[in-house]
Amino acid sequence: MTGKDLYEAIHQCDDEYIEKTAERIEKNLSRKSPSPKGFIPRLWRHSAALRTVAAIFLCIVALGMGVSVLATASDAFREWLFDMFSGHEVTELHIGSEGDAEEPGATDEPAGTKEGDGETSQPDIPVDENQMLSLERGMQIYGVNESFVCKVHYENDGEDEIVDKVYAIQGNGLMELPVYSFRGEYDSVPYSFEYAVIGNEVLGFNGTGDFGGLFHYKNGDIVYANLYHVGEDTIVRKECLVEINLQTEEVTKISNDKMICNFLMSPDGKIILCNHRSDGYWSVFDIAARTEKRIDSLQGNLHTDEIKFLDTYTVLAYGDSIETKLPDGSFWMDSQTYKIDLHTGEIMEKYPGASDLDLEWDYGTEGNTLRFDNIVTGESFTINGVDKNVGILSGTGSYFLFGYDEDDGDQPGSAYCLVNLDQQTFMKIHIPKELYFDVEMYLTVSEKKLLLTNGTEAYIVDVSELG
Repeated sequence: MTGKDLYEAIHQCDDEYIEKTAERIEKNLSRKSPSPKGFIPRLWRHSAALRTVAAIFLCIVALGMGVSVLATASDAFREWLFDMFSGHEVTELHIGSEGDAEEPGATDEPAGTKEGDGETSQPDIPVDENQMLSLERGMQIYGVNESFVCKVHYENDGEDEIVDKVYAIQGNGLMELPVYSFRGEYDSVPYSFEYAVIGNEVLGFNGTGDFGGLFHYKNGDIVYANLYHVGEDTIVRKECLVEINLQTEEVTKISNDKMICNFLMSPDGKIILCNHRSDGYWSVFDIAARTEKRIDSLQGNLHTDEIKFLDTYTVLAYGDSIETKLPDGSFWMDSQTYKIDLHTGEIMEKYPGASDLDLEWDYGTEGNTLRFDNIVTGESFTINGVDKNVGILSGTGSYFLFGYDEDDGDQPGSAYCLVNLDQQTFMKIHIPKELYFDVEMYLTVSEKKLLLTNGTEAYIVDVSELG
């Protein structure tokens, strides 16, 4: 889409809808108190409740942001979008597609596409004459790569989340995925789950009975899961790892029944780290060999998000703190990060400190400069012209989104800085003061696209220049 096309598309938006949207937002804002930093609290993605995607803004692999207009100016979103991104490739978003679900193993492509003939069926939610979309609420992003966009509802007073539909980004649209079901028994107790597939990533949901969870990696027709049995006292008494052939429906137990653990699978699906929480230790389970080895160098109280795979058998993890007695008799604790060989369980390196970003990168501010330091490699880079109160809003993989107040003469507002740590590149995004409470962005890492919306329109912005 050219700059001219973008300008025309933006200005085709129906003012009547924007006015209605503005009224709704005005009511919402009357219940909000501005954040002292001007940040958007719901963008803090480490809270599951705040990752709910409002209205149309469904994302891609890593989460970006959407835009809703404020009550006072129907053209604000259009003008900001055009001015901010006219230099980038921008594609209008089309949501969903029709098409019957295919049999498991037949294809892993999103429904609604015909590989080879270039045909694409109509979206599930078509645009109107003004090229606008109206989406339902209750959309969430799931998966290791955050590839799955799920329409959900809640039952039992919000205790149970039920996934109704699953979508994936394909090209410039959001296509509905086939959803499959699986049933079995563990310890004579029936279990079931549903799943959807994108490439070699699988997402399990709507589990019942003794189903614990489905691991993310799919190798052909083979996936892995954990099954558990709860006693009458609601305490987990048995748990095991199983291999499931989705085509033949054969289930093979690959561990004993004592795997009452928190689990973390390697990205390539070859091993599973197991936290025996009651006994306070970690082990590594080799899937191919069906063997388990205790790893004492991993602290027993580590959470799964405090371990990062560098490759299949090398991880970074928080280590023991170093205690130093001060002259006044008090103690100072210095944190450490370990690089661990899972083959041997040995600590390969010890790094001082604990990184604030993905266990590898740390950040801080020096005046109006944002500085990044890699505690493993010693690399560093800086971004100038940011506020000292800059903070993390979201992050996936090597991509992190920072936010801060910005006072640029006659254009005060909030600014965002999208950073690719691996490539040490960044993109600054300014949001006018009158819009920042309603702007949300979702970035897709695999597609390298940024999704923006104002509640009725959605656009995908190419950010591949970040690497």
